[in-house]
Amino acid sequence: MARLKSGNYTIMPGGRVGRRTLVSGAVTIAVVVVVAASAIILWDRNFRHASPENPGMTCPALIPGKGRPPLTALGVHRVALIGDSIMDQASCSVADSLANIGIQTGRYAVPGSGLLTGSVNWLSQTQQILRLERPDVVVAIFVGNYPGPAIQTAAGQPVAVDSPAFFDAWQQRAGQLSAEVKAAGAQMFWVSHEHVRPHDRGG
Repeated sequence: MARLKSGNYTIMPGGRVGRRTLVSGAVTIAVVVVVAASAIILWDRNFRHASPENPGMTCPALIPGKGRPPLTALGVHRVALIGDSIMDQASCSVADSLANIGIQTGRYAVPGSGLLTGSVNWLSQTQQILRLERPDVVVAIFVGNYPGPAIQTAAGQPVAVDSPAFFDAWQQRAGQLSAEVKAAGAQMFWVSHEHVRPHDRGG
């Protein structure tokens, strides 16, 4: 699986890129790099780059594109952002950047949520997003939140966070989510922080 590095983040496509994306694939990956870079800028700006020109962390859930420059982001018109507080805090900045190149962004991240447990079932939530919004690209950031109750093994034992069973379950769920996105005709990308083992976070 191809990976791109941007600062402290690794960008991983969720599954193989099909023939449909041969023309737009490179531009799509560039869009995801914007997502990762924006997350990094968010942390820096509060300390060194704060100004009235920076997007805040409160904005509408759906940000329309502002007009598309010629030959920009071919094949990408709508992007959905999912994940936890890391994505939520970066999403307004990301949406502002994507709007400037004519891409509509849906902000669906939920602080404190986890891929395996928590207040959001991300598999069913993403299915709904795909059905209603029909994004061309879905970008996910999940840092491993694991609010209780814990999931259980086949033997009925609770799975401890960061255990081999946890990473196996996490990877399986990520694969299921990536498969749903691919089945809907969209591309899936996972943005993983450097402290997360990439082989445990892929789709």
